[in-house]
Amino acid sequence: MMLDNSTYNKIKMLSTLSKLCWFIDKHALKDAQEAGDKECVKALTAIRVDLEKHIESLQKSMCIITQ
Repeated sequence: MMLDNSTYNKIKMLSTLSKLCWFIDKHALKDAQEAGDKECVKALTAIRVDLEKHIESLQKSMCIITQ
């Protein structure tokens, strides 16, 4: 079964945003904390929150989660 372009794009965006969240959690935030860069920690935390909102929105539009 082939996906329509819109569905493919949503899946691609979900994958990309999830990878960014993983990178922030596993590497970027830790590195910023170890460097003592409070401004970077604050920015990364805010970005992580925003990414989660976008991920949730895409999941809802694809009926992966309901609400």
